[in-house]
Amino acid sequence: MIQSYLKLALRSLLRYKMHSAISVLGLGIGFACFIITFVFIAHEMGYDAFHNNAGRIYRVRMDSIEKARNIRNSRATSPHSISSLLKRDFPEIEDVVRIKHGDTFTGSPSVHYLDKHFVEKEIYYADHNFFQMFSFPLVEGDAQTALEAPYSVVITEKMALKYFGGDSPIGKTLQIKIGTKEDYLVTGVVKDRPSNTHFKFDFIASLRTFQLRRGFNDSRYYTYILLSENTSPELLAQKFSEFLERHKYTGKSKKWEKRLFLQPLHDIHLHSHFTYELSPNRDVRYLYLLMGIALCIVLIVCVNYVNFSTFRFANRAKEVGLRKVFGSVRSQLIQQFLGETLVMSVLAFVVSLVLVEYSLPYVSGFLGQELAFDRDLVTDYGLFLLGTIVIIGLVSGLYPAFFLSRFDPIDTLGGNAKVGSAAVLLRKVLIVFQFALSIVLIITTLSLHTQLQFLKKHDLGFDAENLVVFSALRLRQPSIDTYLQ
Repeated sequence: MIQSYLKLALRSLLRYKMHSAISVLGLGIGFACFIITFVFIAHEMGYDAFHNNAGRIYRVRMDSIEKARNIRNSRATSPHSISSLLKRDFPEIEDVVRIKHGDTFTGSPSVHYLDKHFVEKEIYYADHNFFQMFSFPLVEGDAQTALEAPYSVVITEKMALKYFGGDSPIGKTLQIKIGTKEDYLVTGVVKDRPSNTHFKFDFIASLRTFQLRRGFNDSRYYTYILLSENTSPELLAQKFSEFLERHKYTGKSKKWEKRLFLQPLHDIHLHSHFTYELSPNRDVRYLYLLMGIALCIVLIVCVNYVNFSTFRFANRAKEVGLRKVFGSVRSQLIQQFLGETLVMSVLAFVVSLVLVEYSLPYVSGFLGQELAFDRDLVTDYGLFLLGTIVIIGLVSGLYPAFFLSRFDPIDTLGGNAKVGSAAVLLRKVLIVFQFALSIVLIITTLSLHTQLQFLKKHDLGFDAENLVVFSALRLRQPSIDTYLQ
């Protein structure tokens, strides 16, 4: 039976070639827009989800609150000494890692190797166990020991190619200038990081280097903890007030109050907008807006398909009448028309995949980040996307199927088949709805484009080409405790 319906569907598609081509292309373009939006949303929602223990990793951050005026200074960072005390006081904390950004005080550092000199913005300093907590695989070097020694550095594959070409960088020396130029031994090469991580490093040096150079007098450390299995982060966070009191983090001043918070790793990119974020984050509300736009586009395409299918009822009214005369019942006709819609949806899905494949590079260039409909995405969401699109196609074909199957054979064969007033009214409502929704989307797009152009081209009131920014540095000497560790 199914094979028979598929044959009939293919014959119908081939018979009405122009109608089929327009319908498949229209559905394909709408599905392509939906898939591209879905790829972007999945990319954003999947930030740092690739780490093996992502569900148990949290960032510890601190707020300072001025009690008198209730002014809150919310930072993504925490003091340097928090890490060792947390691990000592709370057995439910399995591991702790501190991270420091290289340009905290001195602006963008520079890297030198032979005659190659580049300004590098993404130099991190991290504890020796960074690669044990976070799943960034090393292609060269030992992840267990790569960051143990001071003045050791792990670089990405991209940086290895940039500075060393095809040669192995292990055991070679890079000069990194952060205030002063110093030699760093390359101890590892890490696989180029995915684009959907808030760690944007190109170089990761041993944190012991930074401690020896600058001391511990700085609170701008990023502290990450790994909780033990079945540990409640909420219960742990309730103990932080007493922890701060016990270790004198509240200070002698009664004007300020300190508070510690835990942030899930997967929430940082979309739900964290504090001072000193490690990298720029997005607002989850924009993703909800994109979801709404994608659904509107699919809705427009579906309504267009319904209108186009019902408008051509006259060409198929006699076919319905003949099939009923030869014994077809309404349920069989509905199944036949839904089968045609199913075949058309699958063809439109194939067309959309071709459009996505060719358009994603341009979309990635426009957004400034790499998007790919790769094997992992297909494995995770391929069936979901196919099922969603098939369901959308079938839902779009429900009304035309019921509409065409209801004709009386006597009226259709006699040429007297007429569309009821309810059907005419519904078609008019759908057309108005389709155009109204399209106009809203067009106006929204033009408004956003105008705003972006305004931001890019508006007169700032000064000539940015002839201005130079100087950073005022506050140099600190290392404390004696630094050298005793």
